[in-house]
Amino acid sequence: GMRTSHTTKTIKYSNRRRGTNTTAKQIEVVTLPHHLLLNYPLDAPAFLDQLRWWPSNSPVTTTVHVYTFARADDTTNRSVVDVAIDLVADNLLPTGGATIQQVNRKEELNSLGCQVTVKEVRDVAPGKAVLCVSFRATRVLIKHMQGDFL
Repeated sequence: GMRTSHTTKTIKYSNRRRGTNTTAKQIEVVTLPHHLLLNYPLDAPAFLDQLRWWPSNSPVTTTVHVYTFARADDTTNRSVVDVAIDLVADNLLPTGGATIQQVNRKEELNSLGCQVTVKEVRDVAPGKAVLCVSFRATRVLIKHMQGDFL
């Protein structure tokens, strides 16, 4: 299983209705793992939408490593690397348009602080490869996935 640690922080704030009394409120802070591996290439990208439930108040920014199959796409002039990144982006941030596919989304992810990198793992068939797409699951990305676009 995944190892996380839970800590409780006590935050003091003033209660204006009662003058200067200070009240302590406890909030739970979850420390997430430094790395998350999704190493089932057939389906791993499909689980990425679950990161929308990832706590955004962790002191750790997790690096996610997604293993996936990809093949170059001549119709959009994309390499296997570009296709793999777009597959990850489409599962993290669906565009909702079935008619026009957004391509070359690496910069979009990087604008959210993801620092996307790709490693080609192996060829599995002519023109088909297993790649590992890695990215940082930043607070900005998680908030964006939750619909907070600010």
